[in-house]
Amino acid sequence: VAVPSCFLSAILSAILFATTARSFPLRTDTLMCYFCPLRPKSEPCPNITTQCTHGEVCANFKFYYGDVHVLSAQGCVQRDLCSSYEFKFYLDVRYNVSHTCCCVDTCNQADVEGSVELLKLILLINHLTWMDAMQHDHSAHV
Repeated sequence: VAVPSCFLSAILSAILFATTARSFPLRTDTLMCYFCPLRPKSEPCPNITTQCTHGEVCANFKFYYGDVHVLSAQGCVQRDLCSSYEFKFYLDVRYNVSHTCCCVDTCNQADVEGSVELLKLILLINHLTWMDAMQHDHSAHV
């Protein structure tokens, strides 16, 4: 599902304004969580934090189209929505949204599973390339 970047930018601007406005003054009895607006699952997320209001916890939101995870977001959510699913419409498309919560400051970092797998693959390729170069170098000297 393609999401127009201009629409996401408008949403980001509105959400950032609302988040910034509610972040002051800082309270010590509420959580600080990572905030990232709704975006395609594969897009990176900046390290922006926001302060939750009383009764909210940090959360990761995954938007599923059928069985496919296509959109993600991070932020604060009311505690009673944790571990639940709900249907939401975005750009006239119905998504099943999961809420995964945690209760420690900045515990809802964006899902980096794909990034970790890519890093492992790059390291493996580098290692194999190095091993191949070492073998060729050794056989040239023998």
